[in-house]
Order: sequence, then structure tokens, then C-alpha cells
Amino acid sequence: MKRIAIIGCNSFLASHLISRLAKRDELYLYGRNYKSANINKDNITYIEFNHPEISLDFDLLLNYDIIIYTAAAGVQSHLHESGLLIYDLNFYLPLKIVCFLNDKRYQGKLITFGTYFEIGRNDAIKAFDENEIVLAKGDIPNSYCDSKRLLSRLYNNKQFDFNWIHLIIPSLYGPGENEHRLIPYVINSLRLKNNLKLSSGEQVRQYLFVTDLVDFISLIIDSAIPPDLYNIAGPDEPVKIKDLVTRIHQLMGIELTRYDQVDTRDQNMAYLAINTGKVKKDIYNWSPEINLDNGLKICLSNGLKDKIKLIERSKIQDHRGWFLKVMNGFEDHLPDYTGEMYLTNALAGETKGGHYHKKANEWFTLIGGECELRLVDIATGEKLFFELSFARPITIYVPNHIAHIFINRGADQFTLLAYSDQLYVPEDTILFDDF
Repeated sequence: MKRIAIIGCNSFLASHLISRLAKRDELYLYGRNYKSANINKDNITYIEFNHPEISLDFDLLLNYDIIIYTAAAGVQSHLHESGLLIYDLNFYLPLKIVCFLNDKRYQGKLITFGTYFEIGRNDAIKAFDENEIVLAKGDIPNSYCDSKRLLSRLYNNKQFDFNWIHLIIPSLYGPGENEHRLIPYVINSLRLKNNLKLSSGEQVRQYLFVTDLVDFISLIIDSAIPPDLYNIAGPDEPVKIKDLVTRIHQLMGIELTRYDQVDTRDQNMAYLAINTGKVKKDIYNWSPEINLDNGLKICLSNGLKDKIKLIERSKIQDHRGWFLKVMNGFEDHLPDYTGEMYLTNALAGETKGGHYHKKANEWFTLIGGECELRLVDIATGEKLFFELSFARPITIYVPNHIAHIFINRGADQFTLLAYSDQLYVPEDTILFDDF
């Protein structure tokens, strides 16, 4: 169990880090009014921090194995934060932390973040690598981009001698993102039938699902990744904003209509993308798992109940025995190829499962006995429990990234029939125990 400080625990990224790391580490959360979240776990300590009114105690930083700096200002344009606060929180405070840790010969790891908006205005239709980003000279539209550029250039100068890792990320999205950001804004506007107000949509952007970034940060925490600057992005090619908006309409089943065009602060940056060749080459045991289409579906979901599906089955019985059809070929999400089917059983008091899959989607039907099924959404932490019985046969569809475990609480064994749309490979099965 590591001692991990998250400075800026009110942020979107921090909320997902806390959800993941609170299951395994000691967390020290620096933020404002975070007690309202009712965190009462023994391994979590809240520390009031609201720069510049309530400042950091730098000496405490030396007690932590990991320091993750997620504090930022200027991310949300509607807040109209002062330029001084933006530079202070995004550059000067991290600078002071770096100098302090370096002077004290800090033995832990510091993780900070940059953004591809540091590239600025340019005419190149290309993905920038790490060196090109820190040397970029394109005009930038605001203090947020400039302050982030300063921090990345500070890192690139390498005037420090401790384990500091700086991550350049594209547009981060996922459940819990601020409602004023593009994806939740479009989804909420369509649900409320409000008129959309967007730019022309010709800008090209790149996206990263928040849990993929959390996976990479967890890897930094747990392994000896060389301290360096890394570009981290999702698995998709860059996409035009208007095409992203069109896809959201399609997924929601809503016809695309004309929307009001407005000027946005980033529309002069026509093409922003980062090259992730370095991390692909050097960090062989990580790759992003959530593509944009699946990520949007998660954002559109009202919860775990929308992701799974229960299908009632009819058991026919006569004097000879019973007949039960567990798949009829008309189920949603079936691939156009044959996956694999298997039977498994569990004796009284035993369990089956206890994992989730990165790619495989599965259909489960209990064909003997009774059991409890527990599900956990890896992206959100939401949990669902079901009591399954062969007396009331159903098939339950469980998509990837939903952890599942079948628990035999009865006196007799149960038998489970499962269909997977992927052939088994060990790397696709990730053990999970927080049910």
C-alpha cells in the first residue's frame, strides 16, 4: 500500500483516480470542500487546499510515495478565472513544488500533465511528438495554453534530479466530465431538446477516455517506468468536431439538424493531434482500450443497467425432461462470426469469474442450480447484484469492462453456460476482487 497525494482532488481526472486508488492505497486528497463527498474510508485523508487562500504545506509532500498534480485553472472558460490564478496554479505552484522536491532529494514520484493545446495554431496536418510539442511556436489563444506550455518546457529543460513524469494528453472525456465540455454539452442539449450552439466543427481533435489514462497512471505507480515526457492518447484517429457531433446524434437516434454557429476560443487551431509512438515503443504493457465509439456509449449510458441486458428464456418441460434454448441468433451485439461456448459449474460455497475482459462480450445462462451474480462497471464503479435460478431461466448479456462474479451460496452445485464473442487469450482477462 503506497501513500499517494492527489493535489487538486476536485478535478474530473482526480475523481476517477480516487475511485480506482481508494481500493488499494492510502490517499491524501488536497482540495476544496471535498468533505461534502462523504468519504469516510480509513485509508483516505482530506486536506483543505484552495490556492492561494489555503496553501500547501510543502514539508508534508516528502511523506508521500506518489504525488499526482491534477490542480488546474482556466480549463473551463465559463468560470472566467483571472490570468494570475491560471499562471499561478498551472505553472508557478508546480515550479515551486519541483524546486522544493529537488532540493530535498525527494525519493518518490511526481506526476504532472500537459495538453496538446500547447501546440497552438499551425498549418500542419500531423501528429506532434513530444519534442515537437515542447518546441512548438504556434500562436495560442489564452493563458491556460500558455501556462501549460511553460510547464512542459520547464520539464524539457531537465533542471531536476528526481523521478518526475510529465504526461501530454489530448481532449479527456468520460463519465463525470464537466457539463460545459463538448461531449456532455451535446448529449445534455439533445436530451433536453435545446438548440445546440457550436463552432463550424471543422477543427480536428483527438480523444482519450479517462479510465485509459487512469490505467497508465496506475502503471506509473506500480512499475519502474523511466521518468520522461510521454504523449498519451486514445486508440482512434483524430476526428472532426462536426463528425463527433454527428456520431452522438446517431447513437442517440436523433436526426441531425442545423445548429447555431458561435466563435470558440480554440477554433483557430485547426488540427491538434499527438504522436504516441514513444509510449508504444517504450511502455509495452499498456495500450488504450476504450475507442471513441464505445466511450460515447458509456457517456450516453444512464448506468450499469443500460449496459447489460436480461433476456427471459422459456424452459419447456414434459415427462421426458426439459428443453431450454439459450441463444437464438437474434440477440443484440452478436458478432458476424462464431466465438466460443463453454460450460462451467461451481460447488457449494465456491465462485466462478472474478474478473472482467478488455474485449470480450459474454452471454450467461444458468442451466442448473442457483447463484448470486455481482457486476461492477470498471469505468464508474457502479455495482449491481442479481439472484439467478434455473427455475426462472434468463440469459444475461455482460459487455467488456464489466467485472462479474458468480457466487454459489446454496447447498448444491450450479452449472453455467456461457458464450463469448472472442476466442480466449489470457491478456483479455483482468482479475478483479472489489465486488
